[in-house]
Amino acid sequence: MGEIFAESVREHPEFLELVTPPSLSLSVFRIAPRAVPVLSAGNLNDLNELYYRRLNERNDLMLTQTELNGAHCVRYEGSRIPRNTGTFRLTFLDLW
Repeated sequence: MGEIFAESVREHPEFLELVTPPSLSLSVFRIAPRAVPVLSAGNLNDLNELYYRRLNERNDLMLTQTELNGAHCVRYEGSRIPRNTGTFRLTFLDLW
């Protein structure tokens, strides 16, 4: 299921990026809006911190936060997602 989530992230390269390749059900990603290329690393980290806090308010997602090479990221553990990928994609799209 981690690959399904990773593919959903790849479908939105204008504002999301995978930070590491998916591993089993774990995906590490972050907001990286291409429309605002002048964001400093600090501002981008602040944006991802706010994004994580907003996502973490949900009780239907398993998320943790991490920092890799100075970049704030979100880790998504997808083993609890519905087995119906259509339902999963709707859940994923609700994040925006």
